[in-house]
Amino acid sequence: MAGVGIGVAAGHSMFGSIGRAAASGPDVISGSDLSGWEVAVGDGLWLGAGESPVTLDDLDTVHHGTHSELIANVHERGVMAHNITFRRRSALGELDLLHSAQVEFRLPDLPTTSNWSYNAQTLELGLFVWDGPAARLDHGLAVQWVINPWVPEFGALRTWTMTESGPVWQPIGALTPDTEWHQAEVRYRPSTNNATLRIDSTPIPIDETFTTKHDDWGNTIDGRFQVELVSVWPGANASVPAHRAEFRNWSWATSPS
Repeated sequence: MAGVGIGVAAGHSMFGSIGRAAASGPDVISGSDLSGWEVAVGDGLWLGAGESPVTLDDLDTVHHGTHSELIANVHERGVMAHNITFRRRSALGELDLLHSAQVEFRLPDLPTTSNWSYNAQTLELGLFVWDGPAARLDHGLAVQWVINPWVPEFGALRTWTMTESGPVWQPIGALTPDTEWHQAEVRYRPSTNNATLRIDSTPIPIDETFTTKHDDWGNTIDGRFQVELVSVWPGANASVPAHRAEFRNWSWATSPS
């Protein structure tokens, strides 16, 4: 996972539909695809010999109305590329809001050791809240699906977990790779370790994490709901397949309780 900058006002009309209930009720944003979400280069990167650094040119997020398609390593270079596509909510005002978010995801291509058209390393999603005014920590949770068919962990689910040396990926279950639609649901109240994750209605153990960020991060309370792809590790190959996945039917509600 990687942090991304903060600064777009919440409730801007370009970001899907917005439903505001009474002041004490939930503030909901949603969409059928990820139109208006932003794209950033993540930190899950690797460069083969002679390869130039990964940039936004190596990533793409294409919106189809009914769903969006994320692509990492568009040009099939000898690199690992990390596409973070995220929705931003700025100046939330309170750190301890309850966040309820969901999204559906699908692999259009089954990762196998014989598939040289498209293949994969991981698919990830997370929800983070930056505490700019006080602790200046990024509170959050994240889950990773390992879908590199060459590794023994193929199909493993891992969560971003705190240890004495900082956050690391820890195994917490498995999801058999296929090309069906799956749904992830998150409920999270920052700074309370009150976090729950369900995939296809199955509870998945998950922990809250805290990370420091660059000094130039803002001084407001800002949230990010993000989906991510890391393309397959190339080894000694000068060219490897791109990685793509589809996402649809997302929503993100915040409420005081």
